[in-house]
Amino acid sequence: MTDTPPRTNGRGLVAIRADASIDCGSGHVMRCLTLADGLRAEGADVRFITRAHQGNLDALIESRGYRVHSLGPALPNSADALSIADGPPHAAWLGCDSATDLNDTARVLESIGGVDWLVVDHYALDARWHTPLRKYANRLFVIDDLADRNHDADLLLDQNPVADAHQRYVSHTGPRCERLLGTAYALLRPEFAELRETVKHRRTEGRARLLVFFGGVDATDETGKFLDAWSVQDAKRFVVDVVVGANHPRREFHLQRALSGVSVKGYVPAMAALMAKADHAFGASGTTNWERFCLGLNASIVSVAENQRPIAQYLGEGGWVDSLGDARDTTPDTYREALRMLAPASAAARARRTRLMQAVDGHGVGRVIEHLLDKRGEQ
Repeated sequence: MTDTPPRTNGRGLVAIRADASIDCGSGHVMRCLTLADGLRAEGADVRFITRAHQGNLDALIESRGYRVHSLGPALPNSADALSIADGPPHAAWLGCDSATDLNDTARVLESIGGVDWLVVDHYALDARWHTPLRKYANRLFVIDDLADRNHDADLLLDQNPVADAHQRYVSHTGPRCERLLGTAYALLRPEFAELRETVKHRRTEGRARLLVFFGGVDATDETGKFLDAWSVQDAKRFVVDVVVGANHPRREFHLQRALSGVSVKGYVPAMAALMAKADHAFGASGTTNWERFCLGLNASIVSVAENQRPIAQYLGEGGWVDSLGDARDTTPDTYREALRMLAPASAAARARRTRLMQAVDGHGVGRVIEHLLDKRGEQ
């Protein structure tokens, strides 16, 4: 491979390295798609670089009008092969060893002539992968949530509100890395900000509406536990919209379930609109947290992955959400009790709704793009 200098193409050529899979879920790709839409609106040429894991979202990315440069399939039994002492904690999520992924990505970047920004949203990649690829990128932008490995980045985003947000990346980034921290930079689609006015004065009348969605995978079947907990008494108090993710292991079974007061959906083109109609949500503690915050949607959340636990604990202890604990420990009784205690129209629920909306205004993408496209000095 030659040292091809990065090029500039109008507002910029941007490559995004992110994966979706059964193991890592869909959140990384979904928030990168939101960022990509914002960049494209500003004239950037955005490409995705992905590995074809089981549960990948390449077809969705292409349907949104982006070119996908596939690095090929994940290697069989890669989780065992990648349990190496000096690798990142989530090294197995890469689907191959880091050197292979580095070389595959370098070939893609070289083939397109280099990029202005290389965006990396992947828990399995660290500075040892970032640094060699700088020859193909003017600048490197890392999106992270964990602060558990070193980054060689010019810009880093962690949209999570944790107690030590301004300290936990100090030892993991260089002195020239600009850090964007907190929910002001949450990567939300524009419809969330647009719907805020419609929900500010929402009042619960009649039966409260619940929204149940535990992400695209829901490997522990929290959806099933919730539906198993549903009772005739609950149907008298609530109506429920249940959304079953595309990679849910029992998707077809749940789509066929018939329960009073429950509507089970396999595809929702406008999740924001569904959230705007809801009075309370049951879901995972992932990037959907900030979507719910933006629309003032109170929630009972479960950690469905290890990386979600610190955020869920922080939000629960701070009174932002009702934390139901770890998905490995929940049962139908967990949801049965949560439903019994639920009071979406209470004064406390209304007060928390206001607090949530104050924390996330839905304009995070614009703030991030100001840094990426250096628009901060524009009028």
